[in-house]
Amino acid sequence: MEMVVTAAVVVSQQAAVRALLVKVLAARLKVYKELEGLTKELLQQLPQ
Repeated sequence: MEMVVTAAVVVSQQAAVRALLVKVLAARLKVYKELEGLTKELLQQLPQ
């Protein structure tokens, strides 16, 4: 019984870590997209 409980805890922790990683990656991607957009805007504003 104890083994099953331990396994369930480990699985739920893994799921939580995975969810956190997905959030971090999504946030990082969003930041990159925003930086990319800002960079393009700045480059367009520069005199050619």
